[in-house]
Amino acid sequence: MPNYDPKATPDSIKDTDTPLGHDALNAQDRISAMQWCLTNNWNGLDIGRLERSDTSTFHGWSMWPYVP
Repeated sequence: MPNYDPKATPDSIKDTDTPLGHDALNAQDRISAMQWCLTNNWNGLDIGRLERSDTSTFHGWSMWPYVP
C-alpha cells in the first residue's frame, strides 16, 4: 500500500510559476524548481510522493501528501 492516496489530485506547480520562469531545460533547472516548491509551497508538509512531469502541456512538479 502506498503512503499516499493514488486517487487524490496532486498539488502541481508549473516551472513557469516558480522563479525559474520558464520550462526546465536541464537537470539543474528541474532541481532548482523542485527546491523552490519544497521550500515555498510545500514547506512543512509530510510528502507521500513527489513526481516530475514533462509533457506537451505541463512541465513541473506534483506532490501527494503522506497518508499513513
